[in-house]
Amino acid sequence: MTTREYIKQMRREDPNIRATHIADLLQISKARVGKILAEEKLPTRISIPNYYACIVCGIDVERPINFCSPECREKHFYIYVNCVNGDGKIKMRRNMYERKIQKGEMSFHNHSCMFKYLWKTKPSEMGRAA
Repeated sequence: MTTREYIKQMRREDPNIRATHIADLLQISKARVGKILAEEKLPTRISIPNYYACIVCGIDVERPINFCSPECREKHFYIYVNCVNGDGKIKMRRNMYERKIQKGEMSFHNHSCMFKYLWKTKPSEMGRAA
């Protein structure tokens, strides 16, 4: 098959494929693809629909925003993590939690919760004899 035939076939199979993508797949210049499309009277530009969706729930949104509601935004950025001391859940930013996991750190409600845990598990480090 010639390059021209490949381009025509690709455009027939997927009318929304970009000319730059065709050029990358066939390893030819974008100008060559554009020239062949024009000679074959095929559209050289495709229209991209203005479609936006919430990245959490997938609901269509009218503007180019990532979330449909403040609740979806919160679900995306925040997670609830169990406190190491077992006193409940902590609301924490997702990226902060991932960073703590990489560093091997634990998650506590506050300093007093952390000190309770340390007194129970590592009394020698807290200045108390076991």
